[in-house]
Amino acid sequence: MTTLDELLSLHGALTTMHVERWVARGLLRPSGAGDRWTFEQIDVARARLLAELEGDVGFDDDTVETVVGLVDQIHTLRGQI
Repeated sequence: MTTLDELLSLHGALTTMHVERWVARGLLRPSGAGDRWTFEQIDVARARLLAELEGDVGFDDDTVETVVGLVDQIHTLRGQI
């Protein structure tokens, strides 16, 4: 499990505001509450993807949510095959 502070240190450009926004939108699903959030490895990887889509690629929140939804669908389909 990864704490919020560890997650932020792993991804230098991330801020608490980014993570809180993504949690509110359901893109990250931590355990615990607020400053005691812990993240599974899948959420750590997802945070990296979200940061890249938002920061490096320049997608807005709605586009990021759409792209991540499509990635989730692909992952689900691969599991079914």
